[in-house]
Amino acid sequence: MLSCSPGKTPISLLQEYGTRIGRTPGYDLLKAEGQAHQPNFTFRVTVGDVSCTGQGPSKKAAKHKAAEVALKLLKGGDMLEPGAPEEPRLGGRGGCYGGGKTMGCGVNGGFGV
Repeated sequence: MLSCSPGKTPISLLQEYGTRIGRTPGYDLLKAEGQAHQPNFTFRVTVGDVSCTGQGPSKKAAKHKAAEVALKLLKGGDMLEPGAPEEPRLGGRGGCYGGGKTMGCGVNGGFGV
């Protein structure tokens, strides 16, 4: 079981998980929109036949959100240790898709407005 550890980001946790199962995650920038002072980025992470997206006010936040949502889907939602907050720290929105189907996995968080 993977858990949130000090100093480990969702991206690094997903990389470790992907290495263990033999499926290295791949990231794609899908959208970069909005004005310079209020951008919105959308990243997609793919691990095997599962693809998850994440949105955020920076590339880093969007990539983190995509990795976080993928981990929650791949680990059945138990990537976090009991008692750890489940609210995303970097904000944004995310969703998962696998095998051509929506996996019913989405996370909404708040960052700015």
